[in-house]
Amino acid sequence: MRVRSFSFGLIFFAFLFIFTGLVSSCGIQNENKKQEADAKSKSELEFKYLYAEAGKAYMFGNLKQASQLYTAAIQANPTSAASNYYLAKVYLEKNEIQSAYNFAGKAINLNPNNLWYSLLYSDIAVAIERFGDAQNALSAQLKLNSNNELVYSRLCNLYQILNDLPRLLETFSDMQKRFGFENDRALQIFDIYMSSGDFPSAEQTARDLISANPDDLKFQALLAEFYIQSFRKEDAKKLYANLLKKSGDDAIFRLSYAMYADSERDTAGFLESCNIVVNSSDVRIEDKLKLLVQGYENSALISDEQYEAFLNQLLEQQPDSYLPNLYYADFLLSEGEDADALSNYRIASKSEPSDFNLAVSVFELEYELSDFESLYDDASFFSEIYPNQAKIFLYKGIAALMTKRFKEAEEALRYGSDLAFDDAQLAEQFNSYLAENYSLTGKYDLADRYFEKVLSMNPLNCSVSASYARCLAYRKTSLTKAEQLTSTCKDSYPENATFLATWALILLQKGELEKAQQTVKKAFSIQPENIHVLEIYGDIVFHTGETDTAVSFWQKSKTNGNISPVIERKISQKTFLSK
Repeated sequence: MRVRSFSFGLIFFAFLFIFTGLVSSCGIQNENKKQEADAKSKSELEFKYLYAEAGKAYMFGNLKQASQLYTAAIQANPTSAASNYYLAKVYLEKNEIQSAYNFAGKAINLNPNNLWYSLLYSDIAVAIERFGDAQNALSAQLKLNSNNELVYSRLCNLYQILNDLPRLLETFSDMQKRFGFENDRALQIFDIYMSSGDFPSAEQTARDLISANPDDLKFQALLAEFYIQSFRKEDAKKLYANLLKKSGDDAIFRLSYAMYADSERDTAGFLESCNIVVNSSDVRIEDKLKLLVQGYENSALISDEQYEAFLNQLLEQQPDSYLPNLYYADFLLSEGEDADALSNYRIASKSEPSDFNLAVSVFELEYELSDFESLYDDASFFSEIYPNQAKIFLYKGIAALMTKRFKEAEEALRYGSDLAFDDAQLAEQFNSYLAENYSLTGKYDLADRYFEKVLSMNPLNCSVSASYARCLAYRKTSLTKAEQLTSTCKDSYPENATFLATWALILLQKGELEKAQQTVKKAFSIQPENIHVLEIYGDIVFHTGETDTAVSFWQKSKTNGNISPVIERKISQKTFLSK
């Protein structure tokens, strides 16, 4: 009995131990599951937070922070296609194209059915010339979105880049069937047929356009132009004659007919068409000018007077418009009317400030005409639009210098010289004018430093050598160096009045008055209006005792454009002054 009792007790305790272990094990498993769920929930919350914060940073243009946050979001959830997509967009805006391509690829791998992911990927693939990848992505999308015009449009752009005319034609034709007849697509189809020499199909496309637009004369004119291009002149002649009877005053038709008249050397028909086209509000200004240029420059069917009259008509219609002013200015410039041309160029440049080259052309013309006040105003205006263009600040600095705004000149030239760090020729010009500015304002240490800087860049710059030599000679700082600077240039260019006058000044400062007189007389005989020749002639004449004659030379130098503050003091004090 005891043994049984003992055995029963052992069994009971063993069972209790096992049951307790099972309960404990279940509890541990449940605890692990709970921890895993908590971790997963925490990871999801972290991802959602990172993704939302990345979106905010991207929206506010903080691309660096956006890229960091999207990267962290991907680490929190590697299967997030959206994070990869937006990170690709961030890299695209940062112009890091390869990284953009990589993440866009990951986005469509994670979600190949998403239209926007595929479009972004294909756009980037085209940008880096991975045309096969772009075509694969778009073709896959076409199977999923066979009625989406965006996909078709991207494919058309791709085939145009590749000049794959058969596929382009097939895609356009498919779009016409799926989305209905559309004029622009039909015109592109027409162009493909023409470029591939399929004239029958091109003609049928033109007739389709006429059927779809029976009241639009431009498509009937298209057919007439087709006849000309396909060497069916009689058909063209008949069609144009018919259209001329029915719609001779229609400007759109006349635009086409003018080209036909040009091909037939029909001056009267061409001029009549030009008159109708120019006075029509239905024709774009670009097309009007194209027609006029064709008749004036290419075919000589329009005389100078007629061309100018037509341009004036366009200016009356649009007096402040970019193109009419630009074309009229070009015409005036070709006729040698530079000052009048400048007026129209200025209007054109102000109406289209994005044309940087035109703005520079205006500056160049103002410089040539010595219109420095206008140059200063225009360069100041465009320096606000193009704060990183060195050439604009060069012209602003020159204009400020020539209008005696010496402080503004220094500021513009110093600012611009920092922009010209990668252009040695431009940097040389900035340093040259800075040297002149400092010389004129009596800052001789700076002037010498910049003169030396220019000559270290280009030892053969004789203009700067002569300026430096005059600066030294007037100060009697180093006549030996002034001689060295001038000697080579004088010998290389014996008929250069400025170099001869500079040499005469050195001789004067050395006390060789007779030689100085002989040399300056030669310079004067070569270029009697030169401001340096006139000033130095006055200096030399003053030393011969002829004060009034000297003053008259100085006055003439000032009148001709000498902006030196010293020349004014010479005149007012009637005496020779070193600078």
